[in-house]
Amino acid sequence: GLFGINTVTGLWNLWDGRADPNERGRKLTHSVLMRLADAGFVATGILADGAEDGAAGGASTHRAVAIGSMALSTASWLIMTDLFRK
Repeated sequence: GLFGINTVTGLWNLWDGRADPNERGRKLTHSVLMRLADAGFVATGILADGAEDGAAGGASTHRAVAIGSMALSTASWLIMTDLFRK
């Protein structure tokens, strides 16, 4: 539930701020990376069945997608922190 609410409110904020030219590139980059991370988290859940069944490479693929999704969401968050502001 929280995952879905976060996605909806993030897209809503992006839509509401579409007319604001301030830091538009950062906001759009953040949004795209978060949507990719969202897709990766969904894929991680789908791949969980293969990981449990012992399918060849199932567990390693599940793990790689999960870690990649976490890395994307962390990078996206870091972009929006003060560390990358001009």
